[in-house]
Amino acid sequence: MVSRRAFSLIELLAVIAIVALLSALILSAVHGSKARVKDVTCSSQLKQIGIASVMFDGEEGKYPAAKMPNTNRFHSPLQPLLPIIGDTRVFLCPTDINRVRSASLNLLNRSNTSYFVSYTARMDNPEAILAGDRNVTWDGALMTGANQFRRTNGFGWWRDMHRWKGNVLLSDASVRLTPTKQLAARIHNQRTPTFDWYIPNGDVVITPGD
Repeated sequence: MVSRRAFSLIELLAVIAIVALLSALILSAVHGSKARVKDVTCSSQLKQIGIASVMFDGEEGKYPAAKMPNTNRFHSPLQPLLPIIGDTRVFLCPTDINRVRSASLNLLNRSNTSYFVSYTARMDNPEAILAGDRNVTWDGALMTGANQFRRTNGFGWWRDMHRWKGNVLLSDASVRLTPTKQLAARIHNQRTPTFDWYIPNGDVVITPGD
Protein backbone atom coordinates (compact mmCIF):
# COMPACT_ATOMS: atom_id res chain seq x y z
CA MET A 1 0.00 0.00 0.00
CA VAL A 2 1.44 3.36 -1.05
CA SER A 3 1.45 5.95 1.70
CA ARG A 4 0.48 9.53 0.89
CA ARG A 5 2.40 12.41 2.39
CA ALA A 6 0.17 14.94 4.11
CA PHE A 7 0.47 18.64 3.34
CA SER A 8 2.61 20.52 5.77
CA LEU A 9 1.25 23.67 7.40
CA ILE A 10 3.59 25.83 5.34
CA GLU A 11 2.43 24.23 2.07
CA LEU A 12 -1.21 24.66 3.07
CA LEU A 13 -0.66 28.32 3.91
CA ALA A 14 1.13 28.83 0.59
CA VAL A 15 -1.82 27.34 -1.31
CA ILE A 16 -4.27 29.55 0.61
CA ALA A 17 -2.14 32.61 -0.14
CA ILE A 18 -2.04 31.80 -3.86
CA VAL A 19 -5.81 31.28 -4.01
CA ALA A 20 -6.38 34.55 -2.16
CA LEU A 21 -4.05 36.40 -4.56
CA LEU A 22 -5.78 34.97 -7.62
CA SER A 23 -9.19 35.86 -6.18
CA ALA A 24 -8.05 39.42 -5.52
CA LEU A 25 -6.73 39.75 -9.08
CA ILE A 26 -9.97 38.43 -10.56
CA LEU A 27 -12.12 40.70 -8.40
CA SER A 28 -9.95 43.69 -9.29
CA ALA A 29 -10.29 42.91 -13.00
CA VAL A 30 -14.08 42.53 -12.69
CA HIS A 31 -14.36 45.77 -10.72
CA GLY A 32 -12.20 47.61 -13.25
CA SER A 33 -14.28 46.24 -16.11
CA LYS A 34 -17.53 47.36 -14.46
CA ALA A 35 -16.07 50.81 -13.84
CA ARG A 36 -15.04 51.14 -17.50
CA VAL A 37 -18.53 50.08 -18.63
CA LYS A 38 -20.04 52.80 -16.42
CA ASP A 39 -17.59 55.38 -17.79
CA VAL A 40 -18.54 54.47 -21.37
CA THR A 41 -22.27 54.50 -20.56
CA CYS A 42 -21.99 57.96 -19.01
CA SER A 43 -20.07 59.20 -22.06
CA SER A 44 -22.71 57.74 -24.38
CA GLN A 45 -25.51 59.44 -22.45
CA LEU A 46 -23.79 62.82 -22.59
CA LYS A 47 -23.33 62.24 -26.32
CA GLN A 48 -27.10 61.78 -26.63
CA ILE A 49 -27.65 64.99 -24.66
CA GLY A 50 -25.21 66.76 -26.97
CA ILE A 51 -26.95 65.56 -30.14
CA ALA A 52 -30.35 66.51 -28.70
CA SER A 53 -28.95 69.96 -27.80
CA VAL A 54 -27.73 70.47 -31.37
CA MET A 55 -31.19 69.43 -32.67
CA PHE A 56 -32.82 71.84 -30.21
CA ASP A 57 -30.48 74.62 -31.30
CA GLY A 58 -31.40 73.95 -34.93
CA GLU A 59 -35.10 74.44 -34.14
CA GLU A 60 -34.95 77.16 -31.49
CA GLY A 61 -31.75 78.99 -32.46
CA LYS A 62 -30.21 78.47 -29.01
CA TYR A 63 -29.25 75.77 -26.54
CA PRO A 64 -31.93 74.58 -24.08
CA ALA A 65 -30.29 76.24 -21.07
CA ALA A 66 -30.84 79.64 -22.67
CA LYS A 67 -34.61 79.10 -22.38
CA MET A 68 -34.56 78.84 -18.58
CA PRO A 69 -33.60 81.65 -16.17
CA ASN A 70 -30.28 80.96 -14.45
CA THR A 71 -31.84 81.96 -11.14
CA ASN A 72 -33.85 78.73 -11.09
CA ARG A 73 -32.07 76.50 -8.56
CA PHE A 74 -34.59 73.64 -8.73
CA HIS A 75 -35.29 72.67 -12.34
CA SER A 76 -32.47 71.49 -14.59
CA PRO A 77 -31.89 73.55 -17.76
CA LEU A 78 -31.77 70.20 -19.58
CA GLN A 79 -35.51 69.79 -19.00
CA PRO A 80 -36.47 71.04 -22.52
CA LEU A 81 -34.61 68.02 -23.97
CA LEU A 82 -36.94 65.49 -22.33
CA PRO A 83 -39.38 65.29 -25.29
CA ILE A 84 -36.46 64.82 -27.72
CA ILE A 85 -34.61 62.12 -25.77
CA GLY A 86 -37.69 60.42 -24.36
CA ASP A 87 -35.89 58.53 -21.58
CA THR A 88 -35.15 60.07 -18.17
CA ARG A 89 -32.46 57.45 -17.49
CA VAL A 90 -30.20 59.21 -19.98
CA PHE A 91 -29.78 62.07 -17.50
CA LEU A 92 -28.39 59.81 -14.74
CA CYS A 93 -24.74 58.72 -14.78
CA PRO A 94 -24.52 55.03 -13.72
CA THR A 95 -21.78 55.93 -11.23
CA ASP A 96 -24.02 58.49 -9.50
CA ILE A 97 -25.82 56.84 -6.57
CA ASN A 98 -27.03 60.16 -5.11
CA ARG A 99 -29.57 61.15 -7.78
CA VAL A 100 -32.95 59.57 -8.54
CA ARG A 101 -34.69 58.96 -11.86
CA SER A 102 -37.60 61.18 -12.80
CA ALA A 103 -40.72 59.24 -13.69
CA SER A 104 -42.11 62.16 -15.70
CA LEU A 105 -41.14 63.37 -19.16
CA ASN A 106 -42.34 66.82 -18.11
CA LEU A 107 -40.02 67.37 -15.14
CA LEU A 108 -36.28 67.23 -14.59
CA ASN A 109 -35.10 68.79 -11.36
CA ARG A 110 -31.68 68.86 -9.71
CA SER A 111 -32.39 65.48 -8.10
CA ASN A 112 -32.97 63.80 -11.48
CA THR A 113 -29.76 64.57 -13.32
CA SER A 114 -26.06 63.88 -12.89
CA TYR A 115 -24.90 66.62 -15.24
CA PHE A 116 -24.14 70.30 -14.94
CA VAL A 117 -25.05 72.48 -17.91
CA SER A 118 -23.76 75.79 -19.25
CA TYR A 119 -26.06 78.76 -19.85
CA THR A 120 -23.44 80.47 -22.00
CA ALA A 121 -22.04 77.78 -24.35
CA ARG A 122 -22.08 78.91 -27.98
CA MET A 123 -22.54 76.83 -31.09
CA ASP A 124 -19.89 78.84 -32.95
CA ASN A 125 -17.21 77.63 -30.51
CA PRO A 126 -16.87 73.82 -30.83
CA GLU A 127 -14.55 73.74 -27.79
CA ALA A 128 -17.09 75.46 -25.53
CA ILE A 129 -18.15 73.32 -22.58
CA LEU A 130 -21.87 72.58 -22.88
CA ALA A 131 -22.30 70.13 -19.98
CA GLY A 132 -20.49 67.58 -17.82
CA ASP A 133 -20.56 65.47 -14.68
CA ARG A 134 -21.94 67.26 -11.63
CA ASN A 135 -18.97 66.26 -9.41
CA VAL A 136 -17.03 69.30 -10.66
CA THR A 137 -15.42 71.32 -7.85
CA TRP A 138 -14.18 74.86 -7.34
CA ASP A 139 -11.23 75.19 -4.95
CA GLY A 140 -11.97 71.66 -3.73
CA ALA A 141 -15.63 72.30 -2.87
CA LEU A 142 -18.79 71.05 -4.54
CA MET A 143 -21.24 73.71 -5.71
CA THR A 144 -24.94 73.78 -6.47
CA GLY A 145 -27.38 75.92 -8.42
CA ALA A 146 -26.50 78.68 -10.86
CA ASN A 147 -22.95 79.98 -10.59
CA GLN A 148 -20.81 82.41 -12.56
CA PHE A 149 -17.14 81.47 -12.90
CA ARG A 150 -13.96 82.95 -14.30
CA ARG A 151 -11.44 81.03 -16.34
CA THR A 152 -8.90 81.53 -13.55
CA ASN A 153 -11.00 79.70 -10.92
CA GLY A 154 -9.45 76.48 -9.57
CA PHE A 155 -11.53 73.65 -11.04
CA GLY A 156 -11.31 69.93 -10.33
CA TRP A 157 -13.37 66.79 -9.77
CA TRP A 158 -14.76 65.15 -6.66
CA ARG A 159 -14.02 61.46 -6.16
CA ASP A 160 -17.54 60.03 -6.06
CA MET A 161 -18.32 59.43 -9.74
CA HIS A 162 -15.34 58.69 -11.99
CA ARG A 163 -12.44 58.36 -9.57
CA TRP A 164 -11.33 62.03 -9.59
CA LYS A 165 -12.21 62.41 -13.28
CA GLY A 166 -15.29 63.59 -15.14
CA ASN A 167 -16.91 63.56 -18.56
CA VAL A 168 -17.19 66.87 -20.39
CA LEU A 169 -19.60 67.51 -23.28
CA LEU A 170 -18.46 70.09 -25.83
CA SER A 171 -20.62 72.21 -28.13
CA ASP A 172 -19.79 69.98 -31.12
CA ALA A 173 -21.44 67.06 -29.21
CA SER A 174 -18.11 65.31 -28.55
CA VAL A 175 -17.43 63.92 -25.05
CA ARG A 176 -14.11 63.73 -23.22
CA LEU A 177 -13.27 61.84 -20.01
CA THR A 178 -11.12 64.53 -18.45
CA PRO A 179 -8.65 64.49 -15.52
CA THR A 180 -8.36 67.59 -13.35
CA LYS A 181 -5.32 69.07 -15.12
CA GLN A 182 -6.96 68.74 -18.52
CA LEU A 183 -10.19 70.24 -17.15
CA ALA A 184 -8.34 73.29 -15.89
CA ALA A 185 -6.61 73.70 -19.26
CA ARG A 186 -9.86 73.23 -21.19
CA ILE A 187 -11.61 75.86 -19.06
CA HIS A 188 -8.70 78.26 -19.40
CA ASN A 189 -9.04 78.00 -23.19
CA GLN A 190 -12.70 79.10 -23.19
CA ARG A 191 -13.17 82.25 -25.27
CA THR A 192 -15.20 84.18 -22.71
CA PRO A 193 -13.61 85.44 -19.46
CA THR A 194 -16.70 84.41 -17.47
CA PHE A 195 -19.30 81.69 -17.94
CA ASP A 196 -22.44 80.52 -16.15
CA TRP A 197 -23.09 76.91 -15.12
CA TYR A 198 -26.02 75.22 -13.42
CA ILE A 199 -24.73 72.41 -11.17
CA PRO A 200 -27.38 70.01 -9.77
CA ASN A 201 -25.88 69.20 -6.39
CA GLY A 202 -27.63 69.65 -3.05
CA ASP A 203 -30.21 67.53 -1.29
CA VAL A 204 -32.31 65.12 -3.31
CA VAL A 205 -35.89 66.36 -3.53
CA ILE A 206 -38.62 63.84 -4.34
CA THR A 207 -41.46 65.36 -6.36
CA PRO A 208 -44.82 63.85 -7.40
CA GLY A 209 -44.12 61.39 -10.20
CA ASP A 210 -40.56 60.55 -9.08
